[in-house]
Amino acid sequence: MKKIIISLAAASVLLFTGCFIDSDTATVRINLGNIPVAKVEKKSLIDRFLMIFAKEAVAQEVPVSTGVSVVYLGAFDANNQLLAKKSINVTQVEEGPVAINTVVEFDVPARSGVTIVVLGEQVWEGDGSNLFYYGNSIQLVLTAGTTETVEIGMQTFDFLIIEENYFNFRYTSAPETSNAPIAWDRIYGASKIELEYQYVQEPSDYQIIYIGSGISCLNELYEIASGDNYRIKFYFNFAGRDSSVIPFYLWH
Repeated sequence: MKKIIISLAAASVLLFTGCFIDSDTATVRINLGNIPVAKVEKKSLIDRFLMIFAKEAVAQEVPVSTGVSVVYLGAFDANNQLLAKKSINVTQVEEGPVAINTVVEFDVPARSGVTIVVLGEQVWEGDGSNLFYYGNSIQLVLTAGTTETVEIGMQTFDFLIIEENYFNFRYTSAPETSNAPIAWDRIYGASKIELEYQYVQEPSDYQIIYIGSGISCLNELYEIASGDNYRIKFYFNFAGRDSSVIPFYLWH
């Protein structure tokens, strides 16, 4: 059986407690579900130097994923304000991709309407890393001194957006030229999103129509002939990371 080391990063837990004290917190026990784990290898100084040139040589190749190396946990109130956060560094000891099914505990200020957000940072071979997996709980009622167990299923951002429309992006009325109102459900954990529209039929011709943390915007570039192609990027300040740009089609 492959051996997995999970280390809770020192100083990675920041509890924004304000007037809270230890007796005002609850413990959330989270089953992270199955996500691929990265093998993290220490490289010598000369290896890191040579990688600068190797990266340029393979720049045209499709990046290969080596799995998830960091998991970020965040607790948010009903207004999407951060209550607590934690990061978990995950290191696989043996070679080969594996799946991790791990339960972690997370101390959170006790109150109602708490949503737990889990992010997985994916490592790309020779191409850095970005947030690739997302999951969130239902709103929890947390009582001080108790333990609440939740299971959070993780999925990739592109699957959530393209296959499931998980955040419910939609036109709120029939789009017309220069007037296409768009809305979506609250994206817990996200500090902002960046939404782009393909205003002509060229792959590179996307224009930003919205940057912010709200739940609606107006696409004033909308043209019926141009179609309904959009792109989105998610920013998560609590993790200090963001997602890749994800193209999707908005149905109406």
